[in-house]
Amino acid sequence: MACFKLSKQLVRDLHKLITDFWWGSKRGKSKMHWSKWNVMCNGKERGGMGFRDLGCFNQALLAKQGWRLIRNPDSLVGKVLKACYFHNGDFLNARKGKHASLVWRSLVWGREIIEKGSRWRVGSGRNIDIFKDRWLPEPSNFKVTIPPMLPGIFKVAMLHLNNGDWNKAVIEYLFNADDAKAILSLPIGSFDHDDILFWHHTKDALESRGCIEPSKSGPMQQWWKILWGLKLPPKSHTESIFHALWKCSLVKDIWIRCGFKFQLFIIVSWQVWAARNNHFHKNYCPSPKRVVDDAIKWSADTRWKPPDRGKFLINVDAATNIRSGARGLGVIIRNSVGEFFFARAIHWSFPISVEAAEALAIKWGIITALEAGLTGFTVASDCVSIINALNNGNRNYDECGIILDKILNLFSSSSFEGLLFVPRGANRAAHNIVRFVVLSNGSHTWWGEIFICASSGVLTEKQYS
Repeated sequence: MACFKLSKQLVRDLHKLITDFWWGSKRGKSKMHWSKWNVMCNGKERGGMGFRDLGCFNQALLAKQGWRLIRNPDSLVGKVLKACYFHNGDFLNARKGKHASLVWRSLVWGREIIEKGSRWRVGSGRNIDIFKDRWLPEPSNFKVTIPPMLPGIFKVAMLHLNNGDWNKAVIEYLFNADDAKAILSLPIGSFDHDDILFWHHTKDALESRGCIEPSKSGPMQQWWKILWGLKLPPKSHTESIFHALWKCSLVKDIWIRCGFKFQLFIIVSWQVWAARNNHFHKNYCPSPKRVVDDAIKWSADTRWKPPDRGKFLINVDAATNIRSGARGLGVIIRNSVGEFFFARAIHWSFPISVEAAEALAIKWGIITALEAGLTGFTVASDCVSIINALNNGNRNYDECGIILDKILNLFSSSSFEGLLFVPRGANRAAHNIVRFVVLSNGSHTWWGEIFICASSGVLTEKQYS
């Protein structure tokens, strides 16, 4: 399936075998099929069973082979296919030809998925045609909605200023309001960044199911997702929640050990339920002391911790106004005794992804500390995916990758000591100032005094430090 396109008749025969097995049909004895096959192939969050449509799956696997040709053009297979079918071009623009092999015709068929779900990440912009290429973050077709009447070939690089920023005046003059807003929302790379094709609907790879439509998170989809995500006990065993969490003799020993604090109560309840599931499903039962120790450790980790003496901790965060789509970035700097030093929050009116906003907050936090002349500072964020990507040096091909590259360039400063992941409970002050600017639609800066919008978070975190 990953090398050749299956015939439609073969796909129908395979589907028939699967449906007959599922509904219990046997030779000479058919049974009622209570649901259509295309409904059964929907994801569980959309009311289906998550079966694979083998035709779509076949096309998706072939698209992944084409994606490898794009990512690794110097591979042996890539060189052979290039010499045969596109020696003067690239895989995306190559023609099928009249006498092509089955392998090549299959890859061209799989390329249809790549063409529908991929777009260009703007680096230098020299290789991206403004009107013909897919480069805008609009899932309809990723192209400019109403191309301006301009002669000749125009590249995205022509929309850059000499300092590497977007030429806002030119963009707002040439494009309609929606396209201009989409263009200005894109993080822009420097002139040495490559223009890279990436898969829009996931971080880098293609969906193996072959679905290129973005998932909808309506009420019904959320209901199905919650239903399938429930961790239910086996049918052969019935037990009440009250007995599982409090009445069991083993659990009573846990509650005696930990005492009663509401936050700890909630955490211990979750740990008890997890221990109960491990006992029934994995034949592993942690001791009461282990359950309490893990809960106390987890509870302590949710509190703000000050940096070492003479150092600074910079908490950063990003937030979104769901109604307006506006985002905010916040930075708050404190010393080793929890004293407030400086804070700044800006309102960001352009729609960008959540991870890109968190990455911008980290970048902005480092730049703010360097401009303030701080020595020995650490940046803390509650976005674990961005922290891991930066600490591990993972390559990211979407727009967020441009921001990550710029952050990595800031690591060379001797004053910067590293990145730190903290849970949301230890990042309350930064979150409060971001929410304030998002709701007020304005940017603010504070020096040396606790501000009303974050005073509760600052005082609470200082109390627990």
